[in-house]
Amino acid sequence: VKSTDPDSENYAISNIIRFSPQEDLTKAAFASLFVDETDIPTVTQATSVFDDVPSDAWYGPHVSALYELGLIDSTQSEYQPDSLVSRAEALRLVTDYCDLDLEFPAENSVIDVPVDHPIYPYFETFYRNGKGRIFREQFSPDLPANKNYLKYLVNEC
Repeated sequence: VKSTDPDSENYAISNIIRFSPQEDLTKAAFASLFVDETDIPTVTQATSVFDDVPSDAWYGPHVSALYELGLIDSTQSEYQPDSLVSRAEALRLVTDYCDLDLEFPAENSVIDVPVDHPIYPYFETFYRNGKGRIFREQFSPDLPANKNYLKYLVNEC
């Protein structure tokens, strides 16, 4: 909170508002937040498409929606809803959702996504389409994604 003294025109900033640190997203939370942020209709199914996603789980309809859109790997029998989603996994899913044509430039734009990295075409596509303003020299693909990161990606889509 910023306040200004009308007589001296000095101001003070209070620390009464505190923002909690960003929490890393589990795959369950990611699916729920992504579907909600993009207004994708949820899908309720009698049986789950993944062995570890009960049909009555709070995140089940969100995971099913992503599955129906082809955004989740359908060759896997488990979704692992409690594991953290990486920045690379989040970027791949968002890039697929945005329906961007993948680019394979000869040189990488950041130091930690080499040409042979599986996320390379997704990152370069996002970056070269002017959507990677927050990435400078590093992308850090293995770090966990958080809510702000996901919202940034969706907003750039």
